[in-house]
Order: sequence, then C-alpha cells, then structure tokens
Amino acid sequence: MSRPILTGELTWYRGLGQWLSEYVRGLHPGAFAFVMATGILSTATLEMGPAVLSAVLLVMAVVGYVVLCLLTAWRLVRFWPRLVEDASAPDRAFALFTFVAASNVLASRLLALGQLVPTEILGLVGAAAWLTLTYAIPARLVTRPEGIEFGEANGTWLIWVVGTQSVAIVSASLVQRLPWAKAGLAFAATSLWGLGVVLYLLLITIILARLLFQELRPEALIPPYWITMGATAITVFAASRLLAVRSLLPVAPDFVRDTAVLLWAFGSWWIPLLVLLGVWRHVLCRVPLRYEPTLWSMIFPLGMYAAASWSFGLAAGLGALGAIARGEIWVALCAWLLALAGMVAGWLGWAGGERGPDLSPGR
Repeated sequence: MSRPILTGELTWYRGLGQWLSEYVRGLHPGAFAFVMATGILSTATLEMGPAVLSAVLLVMAVVGYVVLCLLTAWRLVRFWPRLVEDASAPDRAFALFTFVAASNVLASRLLALGQLVPTEILGLVGAAAWLTLTYAIPARLVTRPEGIEFGEANGTWLIWVVGTQSVAIVSASLVQRLPWAKAGLAFAATSLWGLGVVLYLLLITIILARLLFQELRPEALIPPYWITMGATAITVFAASRLLAVRSLLPVAPDFVRDTAVLLWAFGSWWIPLLVLLGVWRHVLCRVPLRYEPTLWSMIFPLGMYAAASWSFGLAAGLGALGAIARGEIWVALCAWLLALAGMVAGWLGWAGGERGPDLSPGR
C-alpha cells in the first residue's frame, strides 16, 4: 500500500515548481555566459595545464550548457513574450548571442579531444543561431516605434562580435579536419573574422562615445563592459586559428597577424581602465559588490585573454605573450571561483540576494 502524500511534502513540491517557473521566467538572456567562461577556461588549462582541471571545467561547461538549453526551451514555450521583450530591449538583446558563443566555445573544446561529430553539431547550431540573431535583433531594434536611446548602448552589444568570432574559430578549426570543405571553411572563417573586426570598430566607437560624452551612473557600469576587452581577445584567438591554415587564406596572413597584434594591444590597454572604473564604482561610489548573472560576462574576457595570448603567441612567434597568459589564467580562475561561489550563495538566498522559496517540509 502506498503511503499518503503528506501536506508538507506537497507544499515542498509546489514550492519547488513555483521557484523553477519563476526562475525560468526571469532567466537572464546572457545566462550562457557561464558556459562561455567555463568552456574557455577549460580550453586555456588544456593548453597550459593542469589537465585535470581542464577536464573538470569541461564537464561543468557541458552540464551547464545542457541545463540552460532545457531551461531556454521551457522559456521559449511557456514565456515567449518575455523572450520577445528581451530581444526588443537595446540594453539586453545582444546578450542572446551568448548562446552562439557558448555553443562554439564548447565545439572548439570538444574538437581538441577529437570529437568531430559533436563539434559539427554544435558548430551548426551556433552558426544557425548566429545567422538568425545577427539579422533578427538589429531589425527588431531598428523598427521599434520608440527607437533606441544613445544611453542604452553598453558592453553587451559587443557580444555580437564575440558570437561572430566564435563561428569563425570553429570554421577555421575544422579546415584541417574536413579536407573536402577546406577551401569553403577557410573563406568563411576569414570573412567572419573580417566582419567581426569591422563590427568591433563600429560598436566600440558608439560605446566609447557613450562613456565619454554622457553621464555615467555607477549602477550603469555593468560587468559586460569587460567585453570591450573580451571582444578583442576572441578576435586575436580567431586570428591564431586562421594563421594555422595560412596557406588557404583568401587574404595575406601578415594582414591577419598585424591586425591581431594591434587589437591585442588595444584590448590590453582596456584592462587597467576597467579595473579603475570598477574601483570607482564599488569603492568610491559604494555600489555593493554582489553576484549577478552578468558577472560571467566579465569572467569570459579574462579567460579568453589568457587563451588568446597563449595561442596567438605560438602562432605569431611572440614568446612574451606566453608568459602573460600563464599569469592571466590564474587571475581568471580565481575570478571564476568567486563568481561560482556568488552564484551558489545567491541560490541559497545569501549575499543579500532574493531568497528562493521555502522548500523545507511543513510541520
């Protein structure tokens, strides 16, 4: 005979269901930045060590990707208006490109293990998502009746560049694995890389103008501003993949190399400025430092800067970049651990965040 369901147990299940529903409803459009950050750190530690840590990070990235895909599918079906609302908000819409970048970061990492089929599947998913978003989001924003306020531009816009370069990376990485398509893949990778460079130059001009010529409130200086550096880093990383197949490139390899050096230098210039702005925000203006989902958009650039410096240093024969990468990877790992602790604490209702529902059995 099955025992009757106790009132406390029923309350627990209802509370869990309500919490999950509310969590999915309010899922941040940039939630896949967790997978981006974890995946690129797995790639960096695979090349620089320790290998065990790389494997652990890969497992966490894969689990995170699967869970977020399920939650996003739930949100797509159950809370479609909220997803449309995110895609129509200039300050949040481009965060949807984190799905593109997460898919391709995982694809690139799995390819390093020789997993060609998963790489191709993730690469196709990422490319299809990029093709959809790269036209749907600008079209949606441009046709808004209220238009776009200049002050709504922020660092999340550069995730468009990150998504574009992530497709270029997978395309270039597959050149040597798919000989029958190597010419097409090399052309596509180079074209996407060039598009990403142009997009970065255009968008960084808007964002710099926003920072320099409009009042910037401390609360508006969100972590995704670190993508100003992260977008250059992934462009440099993509350049290292292009240089690995330089004989097939439709442009001069020296052009790719020289452009990447300039972007690496510009990205490096951003780091001290971003640190100073963070001190201004949290120390001088006393904005509380607490966990928020956009923090992963800060961790990803740190990890990507390390991975790009290492990979490009090898491809371009710049040994000094390797030493920088070895130091930067530990900074990125420490930041990743702090963000992870904040995320878990937020789930448990610590760190001043909203506490989840009481799921304890009733008395």
